[in-house]
Amino acid sequence: MNELNEFTGEENPGEIEDKIKKFKRAIRNRHRNESELPSIPALENLVTYCIDNERYEEALDFSNLWIEYYPQSIEALDTHSNILNNLARHRDAIKIADQSLEIEPENVDAMLNKAIALESMGNPQVALNIINAALEIEPENEALLYYFAFINKSLGNFEIAIEHYENLISECEPEFLMELLIDIAYCYNRIENYELAINAYKQIIDMDPYNYHIWHNLGIVYANDNDFVQSLQSFEMSIAINSKFFMGLFGAANTYATVRNFPKAIEYYRQALGIRPNDIDTMNNLASVLGDSGDYTQAINYFQSSLKLSPLQHRTLYSIGACYKAMDDFEKSIEYFDKSLKIKPHNTDVIFAKANSLHKLSRFDEAVAEYLAGLKIEPNSLDGLFDLSVVYFELKEYAKSTEILIKLEEIAPDWADIYYMQAKVFCELEDFIEATIRLQTYFEMETDIDRRDESCIDIIKKIFPNSELWGKESDD
Repeated sequence: MNELNEFTGEENPGEIEDKIKKFKRAIRNRHRNESELPSIPALENLVTYCIDNERYEEALDFSNLWIEYYPQSIEALDTHSNILNNLARHRDAIKIADQSLEIEPENVDAMLNKAIALESMGNPQVALNIINAALEIEPENEALLYYFAFINKSLGNFEIAIEHYENLISECEPEFLMELLIDIAYCYNRIENYELAINAYKQIIDMDPYNYHIWHNLGIVYANDNDFVQSLQSFEMSIAINSKFFMGLFGAANTYATVRNFPKAIEYYRQALGIRPNDIDTMNNLASVLGDSGDYTQAINYFQSSLKLSPLQHRTLYSIGACYKAMDDFEKSIEYFDKSLKIKPHNTDVIFAKANSLHKLSRFDEAVAEYLAGLKIEPNSLDGLFDLSVVYFELKEYAKSTEILIKLEEIAPDWADIYYMQAKVFCELEDFIEATIRLQTYFEMETDIDRRDESCIDIIKKIFPNSELWGKESDD
């Protein structure tokens, strides 16, 4: 036996690297001299070593030679298929798995490799059928049982996946327990059983307290459960462990935005952009928070930066329009609403926003046309109907305004603004009894409204024009 051609994987690190380089060079130059090629046992050890260390390209070089030596070797073919899957070469993995199955039709390892490839290519149901067939051959095979649960997770069958994952835990080797718990936590989160998802993630943290990915995942579950204090603590822990962890910064920023701590959200979004300067979601979220905090100019700047990277974002164009609208630049807002509608013409949020800008510019007929266009798409839009009733009121088309308000009262009887608007209409129609009834209903529903508010006094003055109270301060 030529020891120079041997490899066990137990050599010292420097020797391992030297031998891998030597054998790779020998494979490339084999047409000159085959004497330096690794032996068959060395080949198997080289492949195993490279797989264990996730060096799949090198593993592939050695497994190719292994198959060349033994083209009918089930072990060589199955190992080769597994390597191809790890390299995301799924079609090639299926081809090799099929070769193995031609030799041994009930080879469950080949069936598993094929199922993994199919699931990765977006065919989870076909993959599940193969796994079920393999389980008929080896019903206690843990790899098959795990992948059965995994594919059910992919298909959204979370309860089935959880049942099989939990059955595997009792028999699970310690090194695989964390992976199982991650999958279980994910499934519990998806079925909104947040308590059990949190418990699973806490078990993982007990095993690996400095795993910043798990702290981040825990933060997401707490946020989904509306426990924003615990969510922020979890995100902050992930960042404390790794200050450059983008997803931790992004998750924390989103949660700070949710609880309306805008300065902190802005700080974390900017840190996240320092790590990924061209992340569009972060740009848009930062811009939205800046807009919510009233810094519309900065918000527009970030939205514009996002559009440079991806010009066809209809929501971003709409958001720029909303910023200009908040700045009372209604002409500019309409320009961006129109750009958004060119990309997504039937978006009622944008249609109604454009209609409102037209209304603000006193372009009433155009505003009515936009509201009616939006209401064809979304006939029961409360905001769309109410705002149209206001436009009709300003056009003195009281019958049309009343008709809409009656419809709104049927749809949303607890919305106080409807009754206030009805009171205004009845005042203009000089039906002061109905106006009084509607205004009283409004006050009963909005108990914190100051009846001396100017808008309310305008209506009351019309109902009681000769009262001596006007101009006097109320003692109440």
